[in-house]
Amino acid sequence: MAKIREFVISTAEPFYNLPDLKLNDKAEDALYDFIHNSQTYLLQTKLNKDILDLTTQIQCDIQKSIIFYKTSPVDLSKQESINNINIITITTGAAESLYQILRQIFSPLLSLGDDLYTNKLQKNLTDLETNLRILTHGKNNANINEDEVDYWRAMADKRETLKKEREAASNYCVLFEDICEEIKSMQASPVYEIRDNAENVGGILDDIWRCTISPYSQDRMIHIFDIIGHIICSITQKILSGVDLWKVHNSTKDDEVLKLINESLNVTQTWISACLSLTETYWPNYALHAWSGKSYVPQFCMNFQKRVNEIHDLRSIHNQLNKLLTNKERSELKTDELFEPFTNINIWICNGKNPAWENAVLRFSSNIRPSEAKIAEKLRPRLHNTSTKQMLYEFMRYKTLINRPIVKQSLSGELEIFVSSLASLIQGVRDQLEAEDLHLNMYQPPEMSPLVQQIQWAKQMEAKIKDIQMCNENYLKEFQGSELVSRLADKVLKDIKNLYTQLHEEWSRDIQAQVKSGSLQLSAEKPVVQFSAQSRLLEVNFNPRLVWTELEARALAALGLPAPHAAHAIDTLADSLKYARDLQQVASFHNTLGERMIPSTRPMMLQAALDLAALVQDHRPVYWNDIEQLADYTEKLKKMVLKLETQNSYLTSQHIAIRNIVEKLMDTELLLKQADWKKNIKHIRDIIEKVESVGYKNSEQWRSHWDWQLCKALECQYIKTLLSLHTHFPHVRVDLVLRGRMVVSQPGLEEVRVQHYHQLRRLVSLPAHFLALSTALHNKQSIFASIVDKHSWLGNKAVQQLESVLAALQATCEMWTRRLALACVPDLDTLCADTLQLPEHWETNFKACKAYGQAVAKMTFEDEKISWITVGTATLRREFEAQTRNLWACLMSSLQTSCRNDCADLDAFVANATLMLDNKPLPKNAKELAEISFKHQALQEKLPELEEMVDNLKRKGHMLRTWGGDQFVDHTVKEWQKIREQMLAQQQMFQHQAEIVKSSLKGEWENLNTSVEARVSRWGQARSRLQSAQGADYTEMLGRCHSVFEAQQQWEKYLSEKDELM
Repeated sequence: MAKIREFVISTAEPFYNLPDLKLNDKAEDALYDFIHNSQTYLLQTKLNKDILDLTTQIQCDIQKSIIFYKTSPVDLSKQESINNINIITITTGAAESLYQILRQIFSPLLSLGDDLYTNKLQKNLTDLETNLRILTHGKNNANINEDEVDYWRAMADKRETLKKEREAASNYCVLFEDICEEIKSMQASPVYEIRDNAENVGGILDDIWRCTISPYSQDRMIHIFDIIGHIICSITQKILSGVDLWKVHNSTKDDEVLKLINESLNVTQTWISACLSLTETYWPNYALHAWSGKSYVPQFCMNFQKRVNEIHDLRSIHNQLNKLLTNKERSELKTDELFEPFTNINIWICNGKNPAWENAVLRFSSNIRPSEAKIAEKLRPRLHNTSTKQMLYEFMRYKTLINRPIVKQSLSGELEIFVSSLASLIQGVRDQLEAEDLHLNMYQPPEMSPLVQQIQWAKQMEAKIKDIQMCNENYLKEFQGSELVSRLADKVLKDIKNLYTQLHEEWSRDIQAQVKSGSLQLSAEKPVVQFSAQSRLLEVNFNPRLVWTELEARALAALGLPAPHAAHAIDTLADSLKYARDLQQVASFHNTLGERMIPSTRPMMLQAALDLAALVQDHRPVYWNDIEQLADYTEKLKKMVLKLETQNSYLTSQHIAIRNIVEKLMDTELLLKQADWKKNIKHIRDIIEKVESVGYKNSEQWRSHWDWQLCKALECQYIKTLLSLHTHFPHVRVDLVLRGRMVVSQPGLEEVRVQHYHQLRRLVSLPAHFLALSTALHNKQSIFASIVDKHSWLGNKAVQQLESVLAALQATCEMWTRRLALACVPDLDTLCADTLQLPEHWETNFKACKAYGQAVAKMTFEDEKISWITVGTATLRREFEAQTRNLWACLMSSLQTSCRNDCADLDAFVANATLMLDNKPLPKNAKELAEISFKHQALQEKLPELEEMVDNLKRKGHMLRTWGGDQFVDHTVKEWQKIREQMLAQQQMFQHQAEIVKSSLKGEWENLNTSVEARVSRWGQARSRLQSAQGADYTEMLGRCHSVFEAQQQWEKYLSEKDELM
């Protein structure tokens, strides 16, 4: 034991650089336990003044110590046991010591092999070394100061170094100092400002990389990426750790926590995007110092972003649940207890596996599963029957919930429709790209060139398509059509990139051409401002395109498209452009001052305007290259413009105050509110005198202006009062009655003409007593007195108003006459007989009559108001009711008459048909068949007309039974049906007998043909004998002639029989 004790003390003394170290009792016990207890594996030292403390447990807060450890569970009390003791020293913390041991010792030792396991082990060691380097160098910015700022400051101070290298070192020193300032700002800023700091750091690193005098090493830049990434993640983690991420508030606090997580995620994403864009887009294309190899993003940042994104998804799911579910549903599903698995676990272990985190996520998924079916029902209406853009918005809003297995399965139909809609949306963008004229559905600032506007549109479309692509790849892969969406998105993204790349190149060439031609330069020969010789307007001698180009370059830079090198020439004019903008504002104000000023107040501002013109004309010319004089001159012009603006604002405010008073007087009654008129006019006088008292002169034009405005207001109210005299007429009541087949009023209209002439006389002379605001004697009363001369005759208009009201009363009588039109018809029965022919006519009129009667029953016959006349209509109710009853009676009478006429026609036809059909023998030959067929044909021709008549008669009979209870039509209809059936039966019998006759005729025809054929045959045989005349005597020839005559008679007989058969 003494040997090991001496070994421990002798090792510690030079390490701590202190002789004669002592051990206290606690240290002795720990040393004894380490030596004699085989299960005690390590012994750690700690210096406490001159006392050496020993402990058998690892202490994390010790920065410098020696650790003695065993490689196996052995007892060290034996003689040779000291060989089982190993030593590790920690001088700058555990992470730094492990990093140095791995980098300098174990990594070289374990990289000697070339087999699979050695390569895998080497890769793991490299990853561990990278993480340790980030951990050790990223806890604060001291290492950046020491390793970069101090290093480059020392390089800049070295005299033996080349001048250009010293200049580069000075630049690096300044830039890294800026990075340190940004990091300090991050540590003291809220999370939403850290994003700007991260972007600024990325810009500074871009400047460092582009210093080509002494290029910055790629390995050192990777190291800087790692350190700054760890700092940003550490700051973000500290901010997030300041709130309870797993506490449910059920209030807006939940949204604030989710917003904080989202902003933290944006900060990390900003740094990752900066690293990616620098090492993938900008630096590989920078020919003077190109980035070699693949792009680089710190792995720790990627892991940290993934963990924060997982936390964001969990909180987002919970927030969306709270918004979708009611209080009762949340209570039933216990949503407030969903985050219990995440309490008391370290969620920030994101480099490597974290079983506690993974188990908590699994438990969360298991707990939320019972609510997924209800969630699907809540989400279905949001994804149904909406536009594609709205569906995309709702999907992005609830994507974490929709991605749940049960929810996705329940919404499969809606999601398939959504996928097809996304394909249509992308195809629409593609069609728009392929169109000849690119239509931009966005705001187009006038100062932006069409090229820049098209680039902005293309970038917006690119972001939208990328969102769609992300949705499709991450959440919709299993649905039909997702492959089409993916292909279309890839193709459209490629086309969009080609489009904005070509447009950006075209814009860059345009800028370069303008810079080369000198149009984007400030003229050093002309004064900065001068008056135009033609228009006498103030002009600033510079090209406005300079400012527009700067705005366009900034807009494109914000989209990740750098300006061409030629555009940097505009940056050298930044100071002058700043004053150019101010001078342009001064010129714009001067040139539009006349439009801004109220015409009547211009004489009161004349002196200030002359001072501004004198400053431009009489001042010594100032040029763009003299920044100091330019600044002084611009400041003087701005002060003068401010003075003019102040005076104009003050006078405008007082002018508006008076205008408000005059506008109020426009609506103030002249007769009833004369006191208000006097009060407001006194107020106007006080305002004018107040303006004059503060130094504004030449106010006579202003006074005259308001005299005219007051005159207009007074004239307006004067005319209104004259034209409103009819409102003072006494009220009259009249009743409407039916007289002589028209509606008239009772009493008559002539009794309503009595009114107030005393008020009219007083009003006519009222404007002549008003005093003018103007101080000129000739204007004091003439303006207002002229009102009486022009409009006093309007008092006679009251009679016209009366007549117009009486005309309205007459029109009301005529309107009620039109309503009682049927009551005014001289002979309603004749009208019904002439116009009602078809059943539809009676149906329509019966229904209309019934509806009219119901409408009359509902009519209130309330009094009507025509100005001051009250019109009573209650006396017309009985007229309307009588009109309804009379119309009904006339309709019923005409319907009965029409039915009787139809019945008479049918009865006549039935009698005739019965007479013809009764006791008629059946046809026995063709002649009888023809006669009977002719008679039947005559009856059949009348049938369509009679059937239509019967149909109409049935409908009219139905109306008779429905509306009047009369059934006399039924007997006629039955007789018709009977004779109809008899006609059909007779027709069938006739057709049967006709077939028999036809068959008999056919037999006779065949017999006739047989006889004719036999006769022809015999005639053919005897013909040759009869034609031969040799040896024939007179008697024989006479016999032959008789044979011929007999043959001719027989042939004529055959022909007659044929005609009869035909």
